[in-house]
Amino acid sequence: MKKIVLFLLMMAFIPNLAGATEAYDFMTAIIKSFQSSEIAGSRIKNSESSDVVSLMKDIIVFNNEMRTAAEFTKPYLNSKNEIIKKSAESFFTIYSSIVQNNENLLNTFENAFNKPEDTASKEGTFLRKLSENMAANEELWRMLLYATTMSAYCLVDSTRTEDGKLKFLTITTEEKKALIDQLVGVFGDGIKGGPKGGQLPLEWSGALLYSFFTKGWKPLDSK
Repeated sequence: MKKIVLFLLMMAFIPNLAGATEAYDFMTAIIKSFQSSEIAGSRIKNSESSDVVSLMKDIIVFNNEMRTAAEFTKPYLNSKNEIIKKSAESFFTIYSSIVQNNENLLNTFENAFNKPEDTASKEGTFLRKLSENMAANEELWRMLLYATTMSAYCLVDSTRTEDGKLKFLTITTEEKKALIDQLVGVFGDGIKGGPKGGQLPLEWSGALLYSFFTKGWKPLDSK
């Protein structure tokens, strides 16, 4: 909880960079979507629900945060930058699909309460629905890695080379530093070591972006 509060305070003071590039604004939106997802996951992880009603409440709260995550990416669905547009579509689809899966799960629980006699006689069917839902969400979270990788491409300046290689970003030095600070604010210093085995897809995505920013790419305002 302390980590969440500190990040929310930090987000309130994110610099409104004058003349910020669309790539910077988009990546800020992605990082904000990561934070909403992190908050959602923390609330489920720290839940002390001991009954189905409380669990359903937690899922509803989780979904509210995931809807917020999707909303952060929504403004970029109509971007004229094709890479940003496709990346935004990927994030929006993932977040929205997770929400829909959880709505389906809530419906499954609701039907079980409404018709307990059917659930009792078809316990296998009920458990299968729960398993399918969990498997679908796990696959969607894994897709977050691909969406994150795609988003990094919008930061690469494909029109500028050095020694025949792409080495420059579409964001400035100030924007690059701000994005790095935002990532550390969400995930902590642990992401500085880059992606590691055993990390959840969301943490891996954050570490992946951090690693990208620290690979030696030159900002837009570099000579």
